[in-house]
Amino acid sequence: MKEIKQLPLLFILIIALNALFNGCATMGYMKIVSEKTKPSSKAIAISCGNNHSLALKDDGTVWAWGDNTIHILFGGRILSGQLGNGTTVKEKHIPDSVVDLIEVMAISGGWSSSIALKKDGTIWVWGEYNSVPPRGGGWSLAYQTKPVQLIGLGDTKVVSVYKTHCLLVLKNDGTVWTWSADLRRDDTTVNRPEPFQITGLTDITAIANGLCHHLALRSDGTVWEWGFDSDGVLNGDNPYEVKHHETTPAQVTGLTDTTAIAAGNKRSLALKNDGTVWEWGENEHYGQAGDDTAVNKYTPAQVKELTGVVAITAGGSHSLALKNDGTVWAWGLNTHGSLGDGTMVDKYTPVQVKGLTGVVAIVAGGGHSIALKNDGTVWAWGENEYGQLGDNTKEDKIIPVQVVGL
Repeated sequence: MKEIKQLPLLFILIIALNALFNGCATMGYMKIVSEKTKPSSKAIAISCGNNHSLALKDDGTVWAWGDNTIHILFGGRILSGQLGNGTTVKEKHIPDSVVDLIEVMAISGGWSSSIALKKDGTIWVWGEYNSVPPRGGGWSLAYQTKPVQLIGLGDTKVVSVYKTHCLLVLKNDGTVWTWSADLRRDDTTVNRPEPFQITGLTDITAIANGLCHHLALRSDGTVWEWGFDSDGVLNGDNPYEVKHHETTPAQVTGLTDTTAIAAGNKRSLALKNDGTVWEWGENEHYGQAGDDTAVNKYTPAQVKELTGVVAITAGGSHSLALKNDGTVWAWGLNTHGSLGDGTMVDKYTPVQVKGLTGVVAIVAGGGHSIALKNDGTVWAWGENEYGQLGDNTKEDKIIPVQVVGL
């Protein structure tokens, strides 16, 4: 009887130990599951330079891939550091994080440099840096492989860079500023250590940098431009006049109700409120104007058969448009498959990029293109000599491929 009475106590002890063990195991399992299923950061913005690409993630970090050098005469390459990874590697074929950079809210890729705007309003740049402008008698080969802060400007809204001597900043008060000699109204050739305002520009809502010309969009829907004129890139110029450098912004004639602007190599684009796209500048080689002609445009010409557009971007010699149905359309030079239509034939009117839907942002580089989808994935196509497509290859792609790791 005594042994029988002790049996329930033994069972109770066994049950308690089993529950304790299983409980710990369950909590451990739940912890593992929660860590594995925790949502990872995803891309929320994209940009690219001539041969490199950038992505901003929702955790405030910046990722870069592609070329990490500047190209000099006779095919040489010298490290310039536009990937910002702090190494001397010449190229990366998959995204790599930019070091020492967090809480970023905006990014911009230039020819061989990159720039970021942090949430605290500070501006950081890496790559080709402090270069002497061409009008100043040659190039210095200084570079930064890690981001460095530009001093002297706060309350910033937008940053844009093409080369380090073509750097623009849009402030929250609608004014435009620069550190760069070739953007100055006084026409000097010495870079200042502190930023200065581009005079004649107020109530600006957007800025864009081309090869050697610059655009600004005012809140009233007008577009203003300045810089070096070539092939009609400065609207309204006489095509028979000697090309020149304009240091004072002038209004682009014939453009109203503009909602977005973009600048490429010797040409400009404007998106109007009615969803149509207009382009002017160089067009004699690849049909960059998208109007089914091969002559330069000295006033804005409408891109044919393109409506319902919500975003535009200009690359080296090709352009992209994002429509309100999430599809992407492209025209211009297509030697490396930059148009993403499955061919390498130049297009004088827009063609749809194959296999892309649900797109929310687009950018174009020297010969490649990138799109951000609404699921946070990034897709790229076109030239890939330096791994700028981020698919861990160096082969050109004539249709979009997904960027690895984003």
